[in-house]
This record gives sequence, structure tokens and C-alpha cells, in this order.
Amino acid sequence: MKLKIVLLSSLFALGISACSSPVSKLVYRIDVPQGNYLDAATVDKLQKGMTQEQVQYLLGTPLLVDPFNTSNWVYVQRIQKGHEDPIEKKLIVHFNPQKTVESFDYSPELAQAEVKEVEKPQVAEEGKSWWQFWK
Repeated sequence: MKLKIVLLSSLFALGISACSSPVSKLVYRIDVPQGNYLDAATVDKLQKGMTQEQVQYLLGTPLLVDPFNTSNWVYVQRIQKGHEDPIEKKLIVHFNPQKTVESFDYSPELAQAEVKEVEKPQVAEEGKSWWQFWK
């Protein structure tokens, strides 16, 4: 009888502890992008003197407009990939009273992003058609 109780209690304890395993990466987590999509190529197009409409066309609707000072627009992008720590990129656009861009501040991740160059297509030699590449 004591053997059954010990066996049953150990099986119960093992079953409860299995739910809280230290290996938390066994469960799949999807990538969760939130906020505005910000990349270095788009931010490089942002210039002083642009109007609010031009900025909104370029970057989209801001995630946050300060209710007390509508001359500041905040764009935030937050990406969490699986079990990794979230990455947050932030861009703050400051407008002057004439509703044009006065300055903008961005997080260092945007400044370090690289823009890939587009490869140029190869030009076919004269006298050969595009389908005679093996000659």
C-alpha cells in the first residue's frame, strides 16, 4: 500500500513539474512586428523643410502625436522575433509653426542600416541573340 502511495505521489509530482520545464524554447513563437515600418533608405529621404503631408506620404501615419504639442510626431517600430529580446526603433519628427520639418531624431539602429545596391543586368554581345548564349 505504501509503495502505491509513494509511486502515485511521485508520478503526480513529476506530472506537475513537467508543465514548468526550464526549456521554454520548445514552444514556437511567431515574429511580432508592431508599429510603423522604418528603414534607413526611407529615413534618408526625409529632409528639413518637408511639409506634414509629404512626411505622412513618405513614412505613413505617425504612431503617436503629442496631444499637448502637435508639432512632434513619433514613429515607433518594435520587432520581437521568437524568443529573442524585442528591438525598438524610434523616429521623432519636429515641425516648426509653418508646419514644415525643423529637425528629426532617430535611434542608432536606423543610422547603421545598410542599403543594398541593385545589380545591373548583363548586356548581350552584339551579333548574338538573347537565346544564343551558349555560342
